[in-house]
Amino acid sequence: MYKATRAYVEAFVSALSSRSDIKFIEGTGFGVNLKEKQFRYDPILLQQADIETVKGVLIHEVGHLNYTSLTSDKDLTPTGK
Repeated sequence: MYKATRAYVEAFVSALSSRSDIKFIEGTGFGVNLKEKQFRYDPILLQQADIETVKGVLIHEVGHLNYTSLTSDKDLTPTGK
């Protein structure tokens, strides 16, 4: 298995963003904003994985953003609070 390089992560993110209306944002850690269709990803963490894992994680999260819908702003509130 091949480790993902920064160039690979950037190229894959660029390919995904050019084919969708999702905004990819570099940051620390991972997160999604369903309302704004944004995905925050950590390129440093992704570089610790192999390329197949990187593809899987990014495509999986794109699926959430494309196929999860909010019924109200209440859906954005963490449970248990």
